[in-house]
Amino acid sequence: MKKIIQLVCVLLISTCMGGCSNQEGMIDEPVEDTSHTAENTVLNSGDVEVIETHASILGDITDPDEVYENASHVAVIEVISIDGCSNVDQRNGAYIYPYTYGKASVRQVYKGDFQEDQEITFVRMGGTIGWEDYLNSLSENEREKTEKLSGENHPAYVKEVFADDIEIESGKTYLAYMDNEDVSMDGAYAIIGWQGGLREITDGKVKNNFTGEYEGIGDILK
Repeated sequence: MKKIIQLVCVLLISTCMGGCSNQEGMIDEPVEDTSHTAENTVLNSGDVEVIETHASILGDITDPDEVYENASHVAVIEVISIDGCSNVDQRNGAYIYPYTYGKASVRQVYKGDFQEDQEITFVRMGGTIGWEDYLNSLSENEREKTEKLSGENHPAYVKEVFADDIEIESGKTYLAYMDNEDVSMDGAYAIIGWQGGLREITDGKVKNNFTGEYEGIGDILK
């Protein structure tokens, strides 16, 4: 039962352009973080309902100079592992938009105080959470409507993503734009800018997620 639900969502985002901040209307009492571990979960299309969010963003994520200015750290990173997804802010227990988290190794530094070969924890907006975790993040009215519509045929998981965004994958190397303010996990770095802030590197070339072309890193970071 794979469905695409398009939600029109206006997000007023300026400097962060993609960090994991609290969403208006979410429950703000502390809750238990029951995030699932993506590495140990086998998902198929029948297990997952996809909610695709369309967002109006302040700032031009197609402009690498603008994304660079809004990042506190810019580096080439190699993703070591995708460790899970959650919709709970680990700092205060509040429900927020789902995020994916994991570990990465820094390969080259272009902005910020990372060291080469440093291992970091990253978070990135968008992720797959359990059905109950999704329901718990809704208001009482929204939960009742959702349960009534889905009945017993609900999926095991809900995947919430932004339209046209790309997924971060273990084992791949990326040029990543990051910030460490307003992050849902202590000590982590948020990858910002949606598909403008995470660009896969292949054979030394950096993919432009908007055109599909590959560019030299020197042409991007002038």
